[in-house]
Amino acid sequence: MNKIIILTKCLLKSNSSYSGKKRKIPPMLMNVIGLLILVACLGIPLGMFFASMYDSLKTINQEGVIITLAIASVSMIIFFFAIFYVLTVFYFARDVEVLLPMPLRSYEILTAKFISVLIYEYITEVIVFAPALIVFGIKSQASILYYLYAVILFFIIPILPLVIAAIINMVIMRFTNIGKHKDALKIIGGMIGLLFAIGINLVSQGLGKNADSAEQMKKLLLEGNNSLVGIVSRLFPTSRIGSLALIHSDKLSGLVNLIIFVLISVIIFALFLMLSEKLYFKGALGNSEIYSKRAKLTKEQLHKNIRKNSPIKAYTVKEIKILFRTPAFLMNCIISNFLWPVFMIIGIATSGVKLSQLNMLSGYIQGDKMLGIVVAVAFGLGVFMEGGNGIAATSFSREGQNLYVSKYLPIKFMDNIMARINASLIISALPIIIIYAACFLILKLPTYTILPIIIVTILGMLFMAFAGIIMDIRFPKLDWDNEQKAVKQNLNLLITMFGSWIVAGAIIFAIVKLNFGLWYAFGILAIVFGCLNIALYFFIAKIGEKWFEKINL
Repeated sequence: MNKIIILTKCLLKSNSSYSGKKRKIPPMLMNVIGLLILVACLGIPLGMFFASMYDSLKTINQEGVIITLAIASVSMIIFFFAIFYVLTVFYFARDVEVLLPMPLRSYEILTAKFISVLIYEYITEVIVFAPALIVFGIKSQASILYYLYAVILFFIIPILPLVIAAIINMVIMRFTNIGKHKDALKIIGGMIGLLFAIGINLVSQGLGKNADSAEQMKKLLLEGNNSLVGIVSRLFPTSRIGSLALIHSDKLSGLVNLIIFVLISVIIFALFLMLSEKLYFKGALGNSEIYSKRAKLTKEQLHKNIRKNSPIKAYTVKEIKILFRTPAFLMNCIISNFLWPVFMIIGIATSGVKLSQLNMLSGYIQGDKMLGIVVAVAFGLGVFMEGGNGIAATSFSREGQNLYVSKYLPIKFMDNIMARINASLIISALPIIIIYAACFLILKLPTYTILPIIIVTILGMLFMAFAGIIMDIRFPKLDWDNEQKAVKQNLNLLITMFGSWIVAGAIIFAIVKLNFGLWYAFGILAIVFGCLNIALYFFIAKIGEKWFEKINL
């Protein structure tokens, strides 16, 4: 047990390092600040949503659905990210080569790694699950037992989704013997997680439509007594047990459900440790090797493959290639960016909205005031998509200890910056084009709105790209032992992402409240953010270059 504790501390210390030089602000304080920003930007709005939801559900005695939905949602989120995050931490982190020769049992290594991953998942719970717990507790005037059960469940809920993801990865790594193709394996694992999450969404919606007729749903609603909990709990297998433990915390059945939930988690974790003894070492050996094809080029082929490009174009292409070739960057910065169009299409397809209803909406938004809101939403979409993918906000961090190469390349500093921004804008633009094509096709927006929408979208994207680059020059995260940490555990990405939500929401709210028409909204956004982008460009050229020169590796 002592070895596990010591190893866990070492892993957490290596994970929390933020850069290669000493900083005035300790890493722990930076993490706390980041968590507070997350709670303020996402946790508080979620809490307000749950509070409103509770008031509505309370009238039909179905308020327990909030707890079930929160448990199911946070479990699915954790499982989704764990599919490829566990694969990276358990098998492809640089510390694996150091740990395997040590006198450590496989269960000791995996337990320490599991705990280090688990601690980061508690941050997800603080944002998604804690608001629901607090709202339900306050609104229902719950007893002290409720809060005691809530704390126990808070620490136990992530175990099951993490263990399931870990077992899947251990089996794949042990019996497929494709560790040398680790980049491809990471991508495949991430795609499986994405497809699984989307599949669960479709299946749950299908179950809601097919298994429960309108009469059955009406009966459940009238029945009260949290009868809808059973439907919502289909999202994740143990969500029903956990929610019933909290909903009935003042009864014996609540304690029984809590004990069952704890026992399931303990048993599944014990199974994970037993399997690790059989599977882990053989699956982890040799994963430092990488398979690659080698081909000898003739002199003519070499000359044919060498082309002269402008520095900005060449560096832009290089950035895009690295983003696509590195699994962690591909999954977190690119694939996640394309999920929004997918979810939008799925949402429309499964919502039961008829073509006649869309035609009515199309006619409603043809007015000047509504088109002003459309322009504001287009600006907000550009800000949201650019800030959410984190490409600009992790541009320097992704290079890690290889950043020194950028310092010595024969390329001007601002050419370097604009190449990174170009790569970010190109990738952000692709899903936006899909969304806009669908909107113009379905909503039949006037053709004269195309140019204003494109301009404000580009301005919004450029604003967030500049903001992200500034954050990453000032606070680069260069010390990491796997690429996942450069993006998933990067405070710059989180600040930029939630900052983009605030900017997008504030602009849309302002345009709606001021009741601006199409051209007023377009003119104000173009002038304000055009000037801001020019100011940020010169700020980076003057101050950003000094920050870049001071980065120590």
